[in-house]
Amino acid sequence: MLSKDCLSFTGTFSELLFANLSVKNALSFMLRMDNLNKNVKKGVAEILNFLEEGSLFSLALKKCLHINFSRTYIAFVSSAEESGKLCETFTFLYDSLKKKKERTEKIIAALLYPSFVLLLALFLSAFFIFYAKEFSPTFTVATAMSVCFQANALLLFYILGIFILVKRLCQEKELVFLFKIVSFLTASNLGVYKSFKIALLATKRASPLYKKVAMALSMLEEGFSVFESCRVFGKEIALYLELAEFSGNEAQAFLSAADFLQKNQEKKEKVLMTFLEPVTIVLLALYIGILLKSLVMPILFNF
Repeated sequence: MLSKDCLSFTGTFSELLFANLSVKNALSFMLRMDNLNKNVKKGVAEILNFLEEGSLFSLALKKCLHINFSRTYIAFVSSAEESGKLCETFTFLYDSLKKKKERTEKIIAALLYPSFVLLLALFLSAFFIFYAKEFSPTFTVATAMSVCFQANALLLFYILGIFILVKRLCQEKELVFLFKIVSFLTASNLGVYKSFKIALLATKRASPLYKKVAMALSMLEEGFSVFESCRVFGKEIALYLELAEFSGNEAQAFLSAADFLQKNQEKKEKVLMTFLEPVTIVLLALYIGILLKSLVMPILFNF
């Protein structure tokens, strides 16, 4: 889960590094800032204390208890200590964390309306199941349950489909983020193999992408080229990465692949968001129509 304290720390720290402050001076300045919350300040003081004791910055972040820094985050900082590009790394980390937060909010917003419709449907079903007999003695609980099951099945299949589509979009976004990580790290002269090792830390172990990254790493270890190793991500991606063998600019090849994936993903997301609300309204109308025809109308005619 994305920590708000981590996002706040990263944004402020990257701005101070961009202003050409050293690491210790930036941390000391952050302790004097009024707009940072107490927990972030405690974390900054903790990190500064570890640095005074002689710890590396990446190790100080790892030992920090007040701010939760992920393994990926620490690996990025460790690579920045090697390459000397600490300012660029924190700018990249802040942009990545901010986009991840925006992506999470967008997913929640997309699922909020269908989830509300489902909860409303379940409430109406429960109402008819338990109170239909009060309005009409001819109705049994079994009859009401049968009608509600037919109506709810339509909505359940629809919402399940929405969740599957959203999950696939999230997986595509993970792949975009992965290639942007590799592009940034290779541009920092870390090499493709080490870049993929750090990118692997940013991938969920249970996801299909994790297996693909692990397979690509294994192929790189066995001596396969970047182009051959990245075939596991698909033929279209491999074509973009084939440019790396001809141009020698691996960072740009990975960035081009990420841009290609992002454009495709944004098109799919636009289509989903365009049709989500009208389709939900139509299905809700069908649901209400089934309830009216099978439950409400018979009850009214019995009065």
